Amino acid sequence: MTRALRALTLACLAALPAAGAAHAQADNGLYEAVRDPDASFVRLIIPGKTYGKVASAGVADLHNGVSNYIHVEPGEIKVAVEGAESSFTVAPRSFYSVVLAEDGTPVPLPDTLQSNPAKADITFFNLTDTDALDLFVPRARANVAEAVPQGQNSSVAVKAPLTLDFEVRAGDAVLASVAGVELRRKEGVTIIATGTGGDYTAFALENAFVN
Repeated sequence: MTRALRALTLACLAALPAAGAAHAQADNGLYEAVRDPDASFVRLIIPGKTYGKVASAGVADLHNGVSNYIHVEPGEIKVAVEGAESSFTVAPRSFYSVVLAEDGTPVPLPDTLQSNPAKADITFFNLTDTDALDLFVPRARANVAEAVPQGQNSSVAVKAPLTLDFEVRAGDAVLASVAGVELRRKEGVTIIATGTGGDYTAFALENAFVN
């Protein structure tokens, strides 16, 4: 564990007594919908697009270009976005997000989701034209993701429940921010940074699944 992540963990632990009461009701029922532990899931992260395919399923229910995780069988599958298609092999008990390369080719990225009953998963995507982005938590004065390359992702699990603000940074420069992200036990959030030429934005959404 890095010093920065250790600092964040300690800050999260300190926040739990206050946050726990505020989020107790939000955590109720989180354990009712149990996913198959052997299942694999794939989702699309294609900001600016409105339709794609995962295996043989058309995907049009996108939120800011992000689909739900879709259950797939392990093995080779095809994904397609606006005529561009690629294939990859899905491993058992795994999660993938499909993003677009600069030429529009769909590219699968593994997501590391722990689904820990005491923690929340945070996955950060750098879909900007800037390399080596950090995801910074002002409250903890620490990064939860560091030097994430362009077109790549990074995942971490932190103690929950609590609510945090995040900043997307390139060195000391703040490119974008996301406020009031709720982190819930055994659940996950995805934070996505997009933009080019100095015009950057970021947004967060809860991970969702469909069978």
